[in-house]
Amino acid sequence: MIAIDFGTTNSSIATFTEGDSEPRLQQVEYADPDGLNANVMPSAVCICKTHECHSQANKAGNDAVRHYFGTNHDISFLQEMKLHFDVTTKRQPTLVETSEYTILREEDGSFLTPTRKVVKQAIYEGDVPLEPKDFVPGTAILIQDLMTRANVLKEARREAVFGVPASFKDAGKKRLRNAARLAIAGESGNFEHIHIYPEPLAAARAYMHVHKGNILVLDYGGGTLDISVLQIEKELRFDASKVTFGGFSEGGSRMDQMLLDYALDKADPSGKHLKKWHEAQNILVKRRIKRNVEKAKIQLSTTSETTIDFPGASVDPVRINRADLALALQGIMARMTATVTDIVINAVGKIDNITFVVLSGGSSLTSSVQNTIENIFRHLPRSQFVVPDASKPEDVQTCLCAVAKGLAWLRKDGFPPIDFGD
Repeated sequence: MIAIDFGTTNSSIATFTEGDSEPRLQQVEYADPDGLNANVMPSAVCICKTHECHSQANKAGNDAVRHYFGTNHDISFLQEMKLHFDVTTKRQPTLVETSEYTILREEDGSFLTPTRKVVKQAIYEGDVPLEPKDFVPGTAILIQDLMTRANVLKEARREAVFGVPASFKDAGKKRLRNAARLAIAGESGNFEHIHIYPEPLAAARAYMHVHKGNILVLDYGGGTLDISVLQIEKELRFDASKVTFGGFSEGGSRMDQMLLDYALDKADPSGKHLKKWHEAQNILVKRRIKRNVEKAKIQLSTTSETTIDFPGASVDPVRINRADLALALQGIMARMTATVTDIVINAVGKIDNITFVVLSGGSSLTSSVQNTIENIFRHLPRSQFVVPDASKPEDVQTCLCAVAKGLAWLRKDGFPPIDFGD
């Protein structure tokens, strides 16, 4: 059996085969210079359309990111596809004038009249095409690459497990299942051995061993925060019917956008010159800047200060510290606090009834997230928290890969997956 955590920012894979006593994480980015951990890789795909890349047109993970930013090829680049899985309608594009030309049009009476024609390009909001015809097959390529890198044997692929965020509606769940089917069984395959579970349930299962009592598991990724409240009455006994879960839709990608807006304002406090410059840049430059912002956010997990560079702009790199990050993210943290509080109260009556808190997922490494959660549950001593330390590789691996292991455990334990009615 394979279990794949297809995340907004990173993806990982775990296997559970005959003779295993627990799920085994698989290395997918071994010794990659840009990798966070050998067991995770960026959820990025590029499809190169040039002749020189015909032997390996599809690339995934850091290979895809480097190829996209390092070449001038004709490339289709998909990143953060998961943000769009639950979008049910395609947003209308903005039409941007790119060029113009003049034609001679024949009017009635055989008069030729010069007429101006304008060429317009459709620009969609965001970096990823919002149509399933683009991001569903792209996700299938990513899944196939994960399995190839992990060297998953054919017999292990006979049963595959995937997770969906709590916030996904039917459209997102079905599209993810279609991507899984394309990757595992092909266009003509069926869904017989593909199982979908809620990600907060998988995160809860991964951490059921940490404590007895009312445990709150917060799995904060690039796209969403999945919130689970477990009531563990006996050690190592997990009752899925006693798990309350929900979601919050502003994840790491949204944090990056808020930090970008903050940095643009800090670099140009006198007006909107830099914001206008940024809006006028092409998608490649914007992605480079976004990558710089994300790297700065990650660096602030282990350092007190860093810089954000705006390549091509007439400003020096912007220096930011953890206080700046807290200011940039204060709106998200306030809304997150309200959501977590509401789910906890519905589950166990009041905040003080939580006896243990677990932070998981890549965004849980962010100092603002850690400080906010610790303030909400300040009735707990520090020993009643699992908070990952971004400077410790083992903590990074645990928080990035918990969902993949939890998905494998759910299937191994026989928990019923989401019923799609077919």
